[in-house]
Amino acid sequence: MLKPEYTILVTATPDDKDLDDLKSRMQIKHIHRISVSRADATGNGSTEGLIKRGVKAIAWRVEEGSEALVDFEKTALKNATELHHFLKGQLQQARINLTPLMLVQVDSRGKSVERARDSLLELGFQESQIANGNQLQFLPEPPPGAHFQPAPAAILNAQGDVDVEQLPLFVGAFGGAEIAAKAVVIAAEDLPTAIESEAPLTASRLNVYKVYPPRNNWEIEFAQVLDSDDTDTVLWWHRNESRKPWSINVLMENGQNFYPDFIVGIRDRAREDNGLLADTKEAYQRTSELPKLGADHRTYGRVLILTKGNPKNVWEIAKWDTLYDKPAIDGRFLIRETREY
Repeated sequence: MLKPEYTILVTATPDDKDLDDLKSRMQIKHIHRISVSRADATGNGSTEGLIKRGVKAIAWRVEEGSEALVDFEKTALKNATELHHFLKGQLQQARINLTPLMLVQVDSRGKSVERARDSLLELGFQESQIANGNQLQFLPEPPPGAHFQPAPAAILNAQGDVDVEQLPLFVGAFGGAEIAAKAVVIAAEDLPTAIESEAPLTASRLNVYKVYPPRNNWEIEFAQVLDSDDTDTVLWWHRNESRKPWSINVLMENGQNFYPDFIVGIRDRAREDNGLLADTKEAYQRTSELPKLGADHRTYGRVLILTKGNPKNVWEIAKWDTLYDKPAIDGRFLIRETREY
């Protein structure tokens, strides 16, 4: 379904026939090939040793006679899922838009794939995130009208029953974030010189039009927080309307458009126009709102999602917890810390 701009193939057993097949499938004209000896890879001049230093082998052991009390398969999947979430979090913190692929290989006995799938669902994966290796096919060109979906989080392989020719070569390297990253960027038009309102508007200290535009109560309350900044951090703010020629839009990983409520000028913020995108969410835990927790604009950076559904009624930062794969609160919102957000 994908035709990447750059392809990197790393193999310990290169074969010219396989490379020719790769060139044909990927429609690659030239392959730049670099060979590394085992001695160079291990770094000790030895012809033996493990090249893949990051590979870890783990064995689960219990006291003799207690084997029947432990479900080894579910234990392995649980530990693998925890590591998978950790790696996702590390990639996100490094702002690397890659989706790690968790490969699950099971034996060829009856219902092994189904049991592993059920265990993954119990661990929190969605049905759409799990794919069976036998059912995946590689297409060098996307068919007309194709819709891209995030790469699966797990692929189930039945040992001895997998047709390798049907497996996609880079299924884990591209997801919705990468499709969004390749989208064409269109510059927004300049803001109108004035806004029109049939009703009188309240004066604002820092709004670019010097008035509060007519909005819902939550947005007005946050705008008042910006206006009352006494740390000299907020330079200006603007209410970002949806679907206007001058609107700022974020293309999310699921392919949908997101128009954050506010664009805020933050002193010394290392972004174009010192800009920060912010959005207020009363129900950030809703399924429809979850993709916005990871929204990231090419120019202005990660969108600040704010909520205040707490007993103290203070603004807090909502985020997607990559470790546990769920929405969470990331602390109290402080204007003076927005430079580094």
